[in-house]
Amino acid sequence: MSFYQMLALLSITTAGPRMLSVLLYERMTLPDWSKRWLQSIPYAVLGALIFPSILDVVPESPVSGLLGGLAAAFLACRKVNVMFVIFGSIAVVFVLQLIGV
Repeated sequence: MSFYQMLALLSITTAGPRMLSVLLYERMTLPDWSKRWLQSIPYAVLGALIFPSILDVVPESPVSGLLGGLAAAFLACRKVNVMFVIFGSIAVVFVLQLIGV
């Protein structure tokens, strides 16, 4: 099997279920509780991907990374611009490293 044939088959295999789920989702009517649950999945996945890295920002001091993450969460909940959230969390970790936490 050539590279291009394999690439075409893999593309169809990957795109097929995604297209099918989009087409089926448009025709379905879901209860409100399931819509709310489905809308929260991206946040849960994002949190699961980010949290371990927060603890590894400074390997010898996971507390500073955790406090930086909490600062970012606080700023994000206050609906601050995303750039200020990023710079705010970096500043918190930087200051904590300066004072030796």
